[in-house]
This record gives sequence, C-alpha cells and structure tokens, in this order.
Amino acid sequence: MKNAIILPNPKPHNQKINVVPLSSRPPQSRDEVCFFVSNFFARNFTQDLDERFLEKVTQTSFLASGSRWQIHAQKYLDYSLANEKLSDIKADCKRISKITALDFFGKITQKQMNTLLEQVGEPVWFAALPPTHISNVLFVLGKLFHYNVNKNAKRKLVKFAEGVLPSVAHFAMFSRFYAQTAYFKAIGEYLYDFCDLVKNALELKVEL
Repeated sequence: MKNAIILPNPKPHNQKINVVPLSSRPPQSRDEVCFFVSNFFARNFTQDLDERFLEKVTQTSFLASGSRWQIHAQKYLDYSLANEKLSDIKADCKRISKITALDFFGKITQKQMNTLLEQVGEPVWFAALPPTHISNVLFVLGKLFHYNVNKNAKRKLVKFAEGVLPSVAHFAMFSRFYAQTAYFKAIGEYLYDFCDLVKNALELKVEL
C-alpha cells in the first residue's frame, strides 16, 4: 500500500510524561494528559475539522514518549501540515468513516459496548454516531480519566479501558495503512502510541 510502513516494536513508555496538549494551561497529571489527548483524538474522526483546529495541531507536541511510533507520526504530521490541503484531509476523514465503528473489527459488539457504558455510568457524547464509534469511545475514555479521583472511579476506568483498548489499537493500526493522507497516517500512529501509554499506565493485561 502506498506510503505504508511496518513499525518495529516501540520502547516501553516511561510513567513521566511531558506534553503540551490542546489547552492554554499545561496538564498537571497523567490523567489530565489522557483526558486532553483522548478528546483531541475523538475530534479527529467527527468530520468537522477546520483550519482553526489544524492550527492548534501545530502547537501540540502530543505525548513526548520518544517511541518509534511517535517519531514516524511526527514525520507524517510535519509533511501534512506543510503540504496537504484541508479539503484533502476532510475527504480522507469521510473515507475513514467507513471503519470508525469499532464493531467493524469484530473485537467488540454494539451490545457489549452498551453494557460497558451502563457499567461505568457514562453516556456517549456524539448522539448522532453509534456507541462503538471511535469518537464516542475516546470521549468516554477521556472523561473517565478526568474523573479518576478515587478507587471507584479507577475501577470504572480500568474496566472500560480493558473493554475498548484492543479495538481502539486495532483501529489505529488499520487506519494508518488505510488512510490516504499523511495527516491521518500520523493520527493512526499517535493513537496506537496512546493505546500503549494507557495500557502501561493502568497496568492492563490486554493484548494490543
């Protein structure tokens, strides 16, 4: 496939994270980092990207993990922001929308997702999109990180992450090859890197 690359295994994440997310105030904790970054990724697949949003991307260092996934992603992103038109990125977003419902990959069903959402007590944010849509999944994951202030909240976060992370990682791996723009190849790489971060941060036993 054009511009496809096979990535080597990354270095494991450090628990210390240096990041400047889409906010005027840098986050103060790992959970804040995951909240902001989850919301950023969620926004990328809702088909309402605009010039202002892409300007914010240029001010974002994402997660300074130093992993090989991130290094590849940054190269794609630098190329995209210098060469690609917003119209091409939006057209690619529409194309990728064919695979944004995570039940497409067979690792989770609509019924299982609805059960998970009931168990953690969180509604979907994008009502016009299915519960398994990547944007809804990432938005809920971000909210659970935001509310991770006690043992009960941590239990909900871990349960939800265990249920959805394999599907999110599968989507990320698939989308980086399926995408036609360097922008969405970069987002796929960054998203897989983020899944690896969440898995290690929460000490999950799931396979990505």
